[in-house]
Amino acid sequence: MRPDLIKMIASTFEACSATDLSDGAKELVVSALEEYPDAALEKALTRCVKEVRGRLSPALIIDRIDDGRPGPEEAWAMVDHMYGNESASVVWTDDMAACFFLVCNSSSKITARMAFMEKYRKSVASSKAEGRPIKWKTSLGTDPDERERVVREAVTKNRLTAGRAHELIPGLPPLSTDEKTLLFEGKSDDLSPEETKALCRVVLKKVTYNPEPEPLTPCHGLVEVIKVEKPNEH
Repeated sequence: MRPDLIKMIASTFEACSATDLSDGAKELVVSALEEYPDAALEKALTRCVKEVRGRLSPALIIDRIDDGRPGPEEAWAMVDHMYGNESASVVWTDDMAACFFLVCNSSSKITARMAFMEKYRKSVASSKAEGRPIKWKTSLGTDPDERERVVREAVTKNRLTAGRAHELIPGLPPLSTDEKTLLFEGKSDDLSPEETKALCRVVLKKVTYNPEPEPLTPCHGLVEVIKVEKPNEH
């Protein structure tokens, strides 16, 4: 952790709690926060100065660290169309899924919303405190157009890899600029071999016909030759 950020932590405690941290307390606080990215931690400390009145704790700082998880309002907005709707699809986090399934049988959407947001806040706080990374997954309904829309949106927001999107919807057309970037500009490191293979198949179907194709090694040591359909000769 940067020395200036450690100093900022001490200053934040002083500003919020009107008290200085002892050397021992400072070490404990830094130890609790050092696993988080410096930039996200700096933003969280700034929020604490603006929002916290009274005793500050590492837990209050962690609550304000943006780790990619949607806030309660955004999370509900992403899942409310799932309420009583089997055709709906969503790409959501483990926290969102668990909390939604606890409230999806509520008597009304208003009741479900209130219960969801309360449970979600607690679930996210627990996930952050335990250092559990955010994990996005899909719940695909019966509406094919909705499935495609939701999966495409998740790719553009970096919630699903392009390879995973084509695994979920094999006929997904066409390959977007963002998906090409994932493969060809060195941003495909997070793809599994299976995801890479699925994405390569889509790409190779779009390239110029080669009667004697060469092996392709895009990443992950994947070597595979896929023949594409010969174009009509003019």
